Amino acid sequence: MRHNPAPRVRAETVLASPRLAALCALLLSAAPAPAGAPPDTAATAALPEAVSLLRAYLAVDTTNPPGNERRAADFLAAVFAKEGIEHEILDQGGGRANVLARLPGRGRKRPLVLLNHLDVVPADPTRWSAPPFSGALKDGVIYGRGATDMKGTAICHLMTMLLLARARDGRARIRRLGTPVND
Repeated sequence: MRHNPAPRVRAETVLASPRLAALCALLLSAAPAPAGAPPDTAATAALPEAVSLLRAYLAVDTTNPPGNERRAADFLAAVFAKEGIEHEILDQGGGRANVLARLPGRGRKRPLVLLNHLDVVPADPTRWSAPPFSGALKDGVIYGRGATDMKGTAICHLMTMLLLARARDGRARIRRLGTPVND
């Protein structure tokens, strides 16, 4: 049986960030594994979903200027709604918005805040080997503007919340806020 490695993320000229991979592994390890399963089972099983979500999220053009973060907020809100996770979009007008999602805990400890921004810097398509908003998967590498800053991190945060919400053990209180950057 041949093992197919997980796709790597590439922001064209930047190879997959080791820090991003470490952060993702750390966040995903917080999700409990099914009873009797090795601890990394939940994270490993979630990898195809994370790749799919990242590819779809990279296709959401939130180039700043003008930002259009509402598109990203709507994308994330749709995932939260599907999973039954409490969330709200805080519309700032002009296509700018934040999204806030909550997983309630038992209230004994302070919440963990997962924070990232929703916009990306402009991309010159002539300098890319794949369209910058395609989320293209080529030779095990995912291409897309924002893959390592900051949409990849956003999907790590999202997957952490999804896995914890699915476990529903109440061990964690997490707030995730995606916000535009006002330069």
